[in-house]
Amino acid sequence: KIIAVTGSVGKTGTKEALRLALSRSGETHASLASYNNHWGVPLSLARCPESARYAVFEIGMNHAGEIEPLVQLVRPEIAIITAVEPVHLEFFGSLEAIADAK
Repeated sequence: KIIAVTGSVGKTGTKEALRLALSRSGETHASLASYNNHWGVPLSLARCPESARYAVFEIGMNHAGEIEPLVQLVRPEIAIITAVEPVHLEFFGSLEAIADAK
């Protein structure tokens, strides 16, 4: 199972909690630190062993349109949005626009 975690806050903590919980059921890979952008996600994906039963990827964004290409790379079966907060509001204009981009 491939899981993607995004949100304005709480991505890394949620990813780590999932990694810990899922590792009790099988080999689990999770992206390092906050590797959640156009550089980090491909690196995390490349480091994922084929033998992993679970893979948890953190997906971040600063601007609209940044999540879609990352999701196309990761192809998650499960997506988790932790929270939508007024982070990077200067690039989105409203909380609703942030939610739409997530």
